[in-house]
Amino acid sequence: MGKNSRDLKTFFLFLIAVLLLRIPLMASLPLIDTTEGRYAAIAKNMMETGNYLMPMIPTPKGNFIPYWSKPPLHIWFIALCYKLFGVSEFSARLPSLLASLLTALLLYLYLKKAFGEKLSRLSIVALFSTLLFFFLAGGVIMDLTLAAAVSLSLVSVGIKNSLKLNNSSSAIWDYLFFLGLSIGFMTKGPVALVLTFLPLFFICLTNKTWRNNLKQLPWLKGIILFLILTVPWFILAESYYPGFLNYFFVHENFLRYLKHDFGSRYGQGHTYIYGTIWIFALLFWIPITALFFTIIFSRVLPVKQIIQKVKNSSHLSFLFFWGIASLAFFTFSKNILGTYTIYSLPAFSAFTIILLNEIFNSQASTPSFLKKFVLLFAFFYLLCSLGSLVAGFYYAEFLVADRAFIFLLSLIAAFSLILITFYLWKRKDALTLSIEKLVYLISLLSILFYTSISFLSFSYVYSRKSSKASVIAYQKFSLNKDNLLLFPYRVPFSSFVYLKKKPRG
Repeated sequence: MGKNSRDLKTFFLFLIAVLLLRIPLMASLPLIDTTEGRYAAIAKNMMETGNYLMPMIPTPKGNFIPYWSKPPLHIWFIALCYKLFGVSEFSARLPSLLASLLTALLLYLYLKKAFGEKLSRLSIVALFSTLLFFFLAGGVIMDLTLAAAVSLSLVSVGIKNSLKLNNSSSAIWDYLFFLGLSIGFMTKGPVALVLTFLPLFFICLTNKTWRNNLKQLPWLKGIILFLILTVPWFILAESYYPGFLNYFFVHENFLRYLKHDFGSRYGQGHTYIYGTIWIFALLFWIPITALFFTIIFSRVLPVKQIIQKVKNSSHLSFLFFWGIASLAFFTFSKNILGTYTIYSLPAFSAFTIILLNEIFNSQASTPSFLKKFVLLFAFFYLLCSLGSLVAGFYYAEFLVADRAFIFLLSLIAAFSLILITFYLWKRKDALTLSIEKLVYLISLLSILFYTSISFLSFSYVYSRKSSKASVIAYQKFSLNKDNLLLFPYRVPFSSFVYLKKKPRG
């Protein structure tokens, strides 16, 4: 078996391992309130009522009102999964898992054209190893769908600039660019246009070839396609629900980025000081951010040399601008979430792997600082995973079948971390790593760590952040099944998914 065949086999085995670990977790973890429960409940109501025009959100008192914050595309996807597979946590989370796979596939196709097979595979491995991507890939959340749409548009331009395409191939990618804009717009609105055109604006400022290729896009036909796919729904929504357009475009997509009290109809936003988005990226992009700053501070690859490489390679420049675009945009926004960093994560992961490859190409053996980096992360993950197993019992107030399964899975992952860490410690002096071994090892450690802390996550969510435990207790101990389940103050969104009868507050 040749090296390329072995590398391809290892790559697919890694992806299969990620799915085998992620799918059981997304199928077992209760829906988290408020975000997951909200979107899952909206989709269930849409499927049951047949109102696919306007998403309807539960109120604190248990009735439903129009949900004007987001267009309905992601909700349609969840409702479709409900139709196909039944109402469950797995069905609600499946669209995000598929969006993560699409994002990875698009990034792979572009990087393969621009940087070759090896770096494209390693970049995908690194992407799945990040904390944010791994967990959002199994979440009821719109951000990964938008990330896939932004990736589709940007990758279309990237591939167009990576080689000379024939007319038919070029036309396909041209229209996929506008399709990505349409999907993004129908997922979260105008922010999709900003996140797409911001990195393109910077790369066009610095590179004439990209600027000329962007001009060659079929703008008239593409804009018509975009309008056909987006405008009809907005017209229908305004005609049936007057005032929607003003609220959606003015309050949700303009004022929310400028002020704390932007007139939200659905509660207060998440307000942070300016620049917090960069802290979110630093934390949620682990281990890639740690690897990136290790490269920077090691000075094996000087910052001046990195800047020069970015200037000399238009594709590296493109990845850099894409990798900071969402962070730059949300720097001066007060209402943000850590999940907003996901739009730049694919490019930043690839950018870091390419820098790492430059180090390995310039060194005769594995740099000592990288050996220390791997060992340090192994110990860090091990301590956190063991601590999470202990803490998981603190929140384990309810004994359910899923909990035993999750505990066993977490225990196996933690034990695997112990074995790997012990091996690395014993071989710390003689350890020799290629870039492939290094990336796969860091990714394996990260995936095992995320799995090991799932017991704590499950116990905490079950006890504190979901209504599933209350619903199970109600269904088990209620003598009169015609009774309604009442909640004090407000009804958790997730209860609308788990209960057959509507709960009341």
